Amino acid sequence: MEEFVINEKTGYLVNFSSQEIANKIIMLMQNNKLRDEMGKFGRKWTEGKWTWGKSIGVLEEILINLVRH
Repeated sequence: MEEFVINEKTGYLVNFSSQEIANKIIMLMQNNKLRDEMGKFGRKWTEGKWTWGKSIGVLEEILINLVRH
């Protein structure tokens, strides 16, 4: 998940503990400013990292490597 979430910037990386997950959800529910900041940062990061052009480039590289092997 590390490639999809920047811990404490775009979301939270948590263990599979229901208590830890619940605590993070409650914290976000109670903090509008934090939610807004994470949302804005997440959108900006996603738009910069996961564009269609970049995704096509990655797919093209994978397909070329498959054909070569």
